[in-house]
Amino acid sequence: MGSRYRNEILHTFRTDGQLSHEEYRLLFEDKEAYTEEQEHRFTQTLQKVIDLQAQEEHISLAMIVFPQFVFQHYRFPREVPLSFDHAVFAHTSNFEDTIFTQVIDFEGATFRGKAYFRDTVFREDAIFTSATFLARVYFRRTVFEQKAYFLSTTFLEKADFRDVFFQNEALFRGAVCKDLIQFSGAHISSLDLETSRFDDASYLHLHGAGQPGDKPTPLSGKNFPNKESARHIKAHFEKQNNITEANKYFVIEQSLYLKELQSEGWWNHKGTIFTVGLHKLISNSGTSWIKVFLWIIFFALLVLVLHDGIPQTPEAWHDIPNRAVELINPLSIFRRDYHLYEGHAFWAMVVRVISMYLLYQFMMAFRQDTRRK
Repeated sequence: MGSRYRNEILHTFRTDGQLSHEEYRLLFEDKEAYTEEQEHRFTQTLQKVIDLQAQEEHISLAMIVFPQFVFQHYRFPREVPLSFDHAVFAHTSNFEDTIFTQVIDFEGATFRGKAYFRDTVFREDAIFTSATFLARVYFRRTVFEQKAYFLSTTFLEKADFRDVFFQNEALFRGAVCKDLIQFSGAHISSLDLETSRFDDASYLHLHGAGQPGDKPTPLSGKNFPNKESARHIKAHFEKQNNITEANKYFVIEQSLYLKELQSEGWWNHKGTIFTVGLHKLISNSGTSWIKVFLWIIFFALLVLVLHDGIPQTPEAWHDIPNRAVELINPLSIFRRDYHLYEGHAFWAMVVRVISMYLLYQFMMAFRQDTRRK
């Protein structure tokens, strides 16, 4: 092991005689074919290393090669940050039902066997940046109260994040999963999936994060730090032809796109901002034909009042639907009054252009809402 990559704290313990050469070698040797006796000796040595660092500002187990590992078999000081960076877990590793009250760091760690983090609580930051999981990993029902770092993390087999609570930022930017990654039922505060690459994924029943046991809250733009994260999930549902779910994330994507444009300067993107904002206002970004229909009714009644004034007779009140449709009819079909807008051609053009826009929005939103799921 070159000095550039060694655990300097443990190297110091060996140098000053607190660890024997045999104990030091035991921590870093290959563990692929370990006997029960060797595992017992490793357990004793590892606990000694932990105890030697009990008064330090953090405990470093970096670069250590672990045989089969159960976290709860060891005594760790509470509140002291714990580092497993660039460690290797040669066999199964088990961190289930553990409450971490300190920062825990697995940056660059390699998990060769299955890794279990089910029902675990991370009270402080949990760092899995650039970690590699060669076998399945289970985070089901885990609670991340602070930031969860999975930046550039690699999952070669299935990764289970079902029913997880991300109460702070969940950062999966640049993460890769070669198999199925499951987020179904997860509660998220802010989920960053930009530049992540997942061969298969499950995002059903995502909710906004609250406290465990709270009533689930619907997702909105505040649950994603960028439009690419919402687009990533939308594209997944489009690939499955699940239009209902895809529409939800398209609305979120468009709201984040609008926010992004506004942050870059309203005047620089005024045309796009107007178009995207109007699309959102009229039809909820092309996903609600009912909203467009209500706008058509409102516009028709507005034009009727501006053109004819408020109806004064019972007959006029009864004729409001026909008259309103006649006034906004963009194709001028089914007309009874062939002198509509005579002398007001520009006003007629404005009304009919708006009518055509609303009609187009209605047809597109209706088609989107009734596509085969």
